[in-house]
Amino acid sequence: MIKHIFKVLPIVALVFTAFAFVACSSDDDNDVPPQKETLKSLEAGFRASLSSNLFEYFNVEATITNKTTGESRKEVLKSSTAETSRFTATTLPQTYTLQYHFTKKADAPATVSFKEIAVSCKGIYSYTGSKGSFITNRLYNASGLTYRLEGIEDVPIDDVLEVLNGGTFEYSLSEKDVLFE
Repeated sequence: MIKHIFKVLPIVALVFTAFAFVACSSDDDNDVPPQKETLKSLEAGFRASLSSNLFEYFNVEATITNKTTGESRKEVLKSSTAETSRFTATTLPQTYTLQYHFTKKADAPATVSFKEIAVSCKGIYSYTGSKGSFITNRLYNASGLTYRLEGIEDVPIDDVLEVLNGGTFEYSLSEKDVLFE
């Protein structure tokens, strides 16, 4: 009988050893939820884009607003492509708007002619989060709409002003727009 015990004993020892490894192993790697991305800072503004020939007859001011906080700024644009100042945020969602305001210069004629006028805008933002950072341009909407007037000949300048001052560019940022998966 003792011979049989010595034959079975190594098998029993192997079974207990295997069971001990399985019982003591940890499933902690599978139980740890993925770390959620968190926003550290967001700077958002606009990149204005205007036909350079507009500056011949008009002064251009942009009103940029953070609609989420109500903060608003006015900035004079001096070139056909200009970047506005940026708003800083640490929470999402955020919504930003830009509205151009054109005024005619003192020496502007009563009627104007343009082959083409284009007014557009892109949102810009810099994002820093717990998993990384990036800077991007964002069309204010999916179609990237540009206000364009063509073939303007001897049109009263006040009529052109009315059309140019009619639009607002807006974009919103939510977690799904900026956070890494």
